[in-house]
Amino acid sequence: MLATRTGTLTEGELSLAGHFDLEGRQEEKLIMWGLLCNSATTSKGKKAFGNAVDRAIWKSEKTIGHKMHLEKYKVVDLNEFDFKRRRMSVVVRKPDGSDILISKGGA
Repeated sequence: MLATRTGTLTEGELSLAGHFDLEGRQEEKLIMWGLLCNSATTSKGKKAFGNAVDRAIWKSEKTIGHKMHLEKYKVVDLNEFDFKRRRMSVVVRKPDGSDILISKGGA
């Protein structure tokens, strides 16, 4: 579970405020999962484009140390976000060769 909050009124953007598991503990692997289950794209200038939640995850300073490890993971399959399911899902091959399903969305 990733928690986001709105930015200042002048910015009008979401920002990543924290990353917590279902028991309320801060969990670092959720940052990597948030980057992997993400539809944002970046330009050469590193500006993020896409939906507000994915941009907030991608632009967060909390992700800096994780981005350099993204190339070790491979997205095997994905279901883009849709409003009927209210979530996006990806199957990711981890560096050890095992696969993991990551879903992100509303309840």
